[in-house]
Amino acid sequence: MVAIYKLTGQTLSLYAYVGIVALVGIVVNNGIVLVDFTNQLVREKTPVREACLLAGRNRLRPILMTTCCRNIYFWSHHTNDVCHSVCKL
Repeated sequence: MVAIYKLTGQTLSLYAYVGIVALVGIVVNNGIVLVDFTNQLVREKTPVREACLLAGRNRLRPILMTTCCRNIYFWSHHTNDVCHSVCKL
């Protein structure tokens, strides 16, 4: 994500740093939920391989929905800031 700013020659603003931290938090949260669900299945005597496959299958849609919605939210705010800064020029 930071590479985009380097390629376009833009500097990272405070809002960009906040967005990056928020997106990293989303990834960590999704990982924790996935591992927790896998551990729950293993505690219920599901074999580890099958538990990993079931957890991935059952949690993929909610993880993708959450990630997509938050990315759309951040993207809309980013493009709004870019439009305002371009219009001021």
